[in-house]
Amino acid sequence: MRRNHCVVFLDVVGAATLAGGDVMVLERCFTWMGGFTSRIVRVRGDHIRAEAVLKGSELATIDPPLTAENFEGIAVHPLPGGSAYIYLTSDNTLQRTLLLMFEYRG
Repeated sequence: MRRNHCVVFLDVVGAATLAGGDVMVLERCFTWMGGFTSRIVRVRGDHIRAEAVLKGSELATIDPPLTAENFEGIAVHPLPGGSAYIYLTSDNTLQRTLLLMFEYRG
């Protein structure tokens, strides 16, 4: 059961560009009751321009009981056929340092 405690994601903490020009955005929120929640959103590259209000497609939300940490970094490694590895990293400011890897099949 998903217990997402974030009503609005306030902090964009990282972004990485896919081979085709779309951008993976890492968002984060924190509440004292629920801790950290992170979200990965894909923003279409052709929508990015000056003064634009960008909205993307949510690809993943990471919150308890999954490994919820203070994720602050995102990187993308392209794979053949339009897929990519997505890496998330946390620091040890509050807890521990983690590196997660996901395969994105766009």
